Amino acid sequence: MSFYSKVVMCGGTAKLADFGTVNILRQLDTVMPGNLIYAAPEAIDPSQQSTKMDVFSFGILLIEMCTGRFPEVDARNPLIAQIKDRSFVKIIRKCIIYNKDKRPEMAEILPELDYLSAKTPRIEEFSSL
Repeated sequence: MSFYSKVVMCGGTAKLADFGTVNILRQLDTVMPGNLIYAAPEAIDPSQQSTKMDVFSFGILLIEMCTGRFPEVDARNPLIAQIKDRSFVKIIRKCIIYNKDKRPEMAEILPELDYLSAKTPRIEEFSSL
């Protein structure tokens, strides 16, 4: 499954999907749903699961979106090294912190994404060049 299957267009805006696995896990007691590549380290232990699992998965997805390459566990650091925008690297590194207690909540990541979005040229701006 590629990252394209996780991006939904909504009114001309790309939205990320498939990041609600924590609530599904609580309801179904299913261990390790979805692709293991995107799963947080604590996903194997139902007592350790939290919304921070989604933050980890989001970081892995960002690696894939920024590089266009599937983020195998052994290839993550070399892929991150290829990303030229240091702001994205900073966000990715925060999202994929191994220790969930040190990993931020998504509410801490969103302002950084908003800032990046505000300084990134829109497609409409490129078409007028």
